[in-house]
Amino acid sequence: MAINAPRRVKSQKTRKKIFDAAAKIIKEHGEDYLTIANICEEADVSKGTFFYHFNSKEDLMLYYLEEGLDEFIEEHDSGIVERVGSDAYALVSGLYREYLEYCLSMGIEFVSSYYQPKNKALDARNVMGTPDTMNFLLRACTEGVARAQSEGLIRGDWSAADISYDCCSVIKGCVFEWCLADGSIDLIAHAEHMLHIYFNSVVTDEYRARYSFDEPPVA
Repeated sequence: MAINAPRRVKSQKTRKKIFDAAAKIIKEHGEDYLTIANICEEADVSKGTFFYHFNSKEDLMLYYLEEGLDEFIEEHDSGIVERVGSDAYALVSGLYREYLEYCLSMGIEFVSSYYQPKNKALDARNVMGTPDTMNFLLRACTEGVARAQSEGLIRGDWSAADISYDCCSVIKGCVFEWCLADGSIDLIAHAEHMLHIYFNSVVTDEYRARYSFDEPPVA
């Protein structure tokens, strides 16, 4: 007698199937072809199934920052949070490198369709209050900066949350530039360069004495 998979597992598989169909449409045909009808046809699901899992196309795109990125990080987990200790710069740059690698894996067409000014999911201060993966990135960065501040490694007159938001803004700016340049710039190298410039203003002499803080190559 066959044993059915738990409903939650089936639901997750269907959500991923729908998302993968949307990502394929964007990569192969562009955002103009991203209609619910085309998504359902590509995923071989009914519109009722689509709306059971997602409220709208915009809700579907949120999967990019939620389960999609979460699964990517789990599959490519480098253990950086445990490995770097109080090195806040290595923590922030390492965590966002994983995010940028995810962007690269999704492709310029998909990411360009997501990075739109009207997409409020990109507002870090709104996202911070939601239980999604970007919240994890912001929270992990904030906790790492706070830990470094307690050891005198990061300036204490700025809050850890504000520093984390600043870093998120740096990364988003780099992704926007990458999209504007149609992927012609080295996204990771550019982001690492910009993060180093930012951290140069927040690390203390104690940090510089304890950790290597060499400037990365310019993209």
